[in-house]
Amino acid sequence: MNVLVVGGTGYLGRHLARSFLEDRHEVFILTRGAKEVAGTRLIRWDGKSIHGWGHRIEEMDLVIHLAGKSLGTWPWTRSRKQEFETSRVESGRVLMQAIQQARHRPRLFVQQSGINFYGLRGDAADESSGGPLGNGRQIFPWIHLEDWITAVRYLVANEKTQGAYNLIAPAATSNLEFNRELALALYRPFWLPTPAAILRILLGEMSLLILEGRAVNPKRLLDSGFQFHFRHVRDALINIFGN
Repeated sequence: MNVLVVGGTGYLGRHLARSFLEDRHEVFILTRGAKEVAGTRLIRWDGKSIHGWGHRIEEMDLVIHLAGKSLGTWPWTRSRKQEFETSRVESGRVLMQAIQQARHRPRLFVQQSGINFYGLRGDAADESSGGPLGNGRQIFPWIHLEDWITAVRYLVANEKTQGAYNLIAPAATSNLEFNRELALALYRPFWLPTPAAILRILLGEMSLLILEGRAVNPKRLLDSGFQFHFRHVRDALINIFGN
């Protein structure tokens, strides 16, 4: 199978590409940069048009769209927020144009979007700190890399799956719980909470990613029969850090 991974030079894309390569699929990376992923073939584009590459879509059986500027890029200026949107919407539009014009279309198209699509619900958190952020009660959405890759491969292989699926661990975890477990896994002290006011001053509007909530669950994925290897944060952290 020929697989095109858009945004395949990023963290998730590189690991997903490696998974397909291990199963002897041909993997192509559609990218604006020069960074190579071992074993794959690069296809250049500008993210804005089909010029020079659009015909290559006819070679593909599967297209996976992971491209988009990271929301973790600071600061959130007006132009940067526009870039967040444009990098996702425009690239998706161009991919759809290429597919619509193709004589031989890919069998499947997979589009990844962040859970911020749902807006702010409940509570949320950021995983980069060793202590709780704000009051620590906000929900911390997470998934182990192995489960994410397995879930994507599962949905691609299962012809009955279509529509939106939340790829997120099923056990709801608060910021407080996650950082306590992280401190234990790293044998480090569990610090007092960082006041929300300080985070708002330091990060501005970007603090929404840390202090506000996105309580999401993988109901459709579970209902389809998918089995998580790492349902609980402690098991995931032990696997990652080997403690």
